[in-house]
Amino acid sequence: MIEPIILPSGVTILAEERRDSPSFTLAVFLPFGSRNEAPQAGGFVHFLEHMLFKGTNRRGARELWADIERTGGYANGFTDRDELCIQVSVPARQWRIALDFACETCFASTFPEAEFERERQVILAEILQIEDEAEETAFDAFLARFWEGNPASRPIAGTKAQVEAITRRELLDFYAEAIHPTGALIAASGPLDASSLGAAVESSLESSLPSDRSVRGEPLGRRLLFPSTKPDAHAFSASTAVKAVGQVYYYDAIQLEPTKAPEDYVGLCLANSILGEASTSRIFSRLREKEGLAYTVQSSLSLGKCENLLLVQAICSEEKIRACVAAIDEEMEKLFSSGAGIEEFYDARSRLAGGFELSLEDPDARVRRMGHWFLSDGFLPSADEELRMYAEASKESLDRALFSLASGTRSRYAYGHIGARTRTAISFKEI
Repeated sequence: MIEPIILPSGVTILAEERRDSPSFTLAVFLPFGSRNEAPQAGGFVHFLEHMLFKGTNRRGARELWADIERTGGYANGFTDRDELCIQVSVPARQWRIALDFACETCFASTFPEAEFERERQVILAEILQIEDEAEETAFDAFLARFWEGNPASRPIAGTKAQVEAITRRELLDFYAEAIHPTGALIAASGPLDASSLGAAVESSLESSLPSDRSVRGEPLGRRLLFPSTKPDAHAFSASTAVKAVGQVYYYDAIQLEPTKAPEDYVGLCLANSILGEASTSRIFSRLREKEGLAYTVQSSLSLGKCENLLLVQAICSEEKIRACVAAIDEEMEKLFSSGAGIEEFYDARSRLAGGFELSLEDPDARVRRMGHWFLSDGFLPSADEELRMYAEASKESLDRALFSLASGTRSRYAYGHIGARTRTAISFKEI
């Protein structure tokens, strides 16, 4: 277990010391995402993520990026429904540059007026690009119905109208309210122990923060950020006809309660692996390899603070959607009701353990793993401990997961080139 350290500033530190690592990767996780936006703050978190890289009280955007890129390193950010993250990777000997970059961008950004207006146009272009991608649009349409009425159902980037309406003053006020060292989580992996990292973080914050954002202060009261709430999943079988889309995008989703124990998490991972995550999985083997119904067919697992989601996705022609839906229904029913064979179980367990070992070669994956574990479950197993969880998983954990999936809230949705006759054939209502 990697023990968290809470610094005097309020920052929580997770440090994975790897003395032989040639790289140093650090991520700052802020424990809120698009689902936490108040109704009048749609699109704020994603816009905020973009603006963190656009200049601070000490350096302009180009200078910030030049300091990272001349090391050969890189930085990135992402906004999810549950979190905002800024991540930096550099050669190990340059670790202090990465730390200063992360602290400065997160806690001392100034949102220059010219940068703000330029970045608004960039975000609008991003939204239009997403709207041009049928797969993205289809999934957003599915979530809008599956989690109808819950903030988790909204597009992460917001809508075009929301982004056009945001002012710099509003976003700066949101920044002051949302981001503060108290509540921030810094996860780091590289040749640095927790004590040394903690002292360096405190020093970097003291030198980076402007006087009106004191390290020792408290975050403002949160008017524009709401707590995460569990979405009430809606069970339905429905379709949306879109003539401009040539294929049918099909989603089959099951929502469960959040996992309460590591073995429950592993059980769901095993179930997902057997169902559709791998080339030898049940739905991939049947729909693609045996019957040639679809090029894309897979399952994935999303584990959040308020819900877990198992999602099956397939993309096929209108002529094949009936057979595709029937085959997925049949394979899910067989797996959930009859269980998995012992050979399937051992293969899935070996695949999970091996895949995790390979992911440890990726420094980005290491720190994201650290942040996601801690933010979701409040603790962090070491890499060796997590590997043992997969390598020594029990068949009983898989059986419990399959039982839960059999009784979870399930919805099926088809989006795209689908006519009334096809919709009737698969017994889907039009929405």
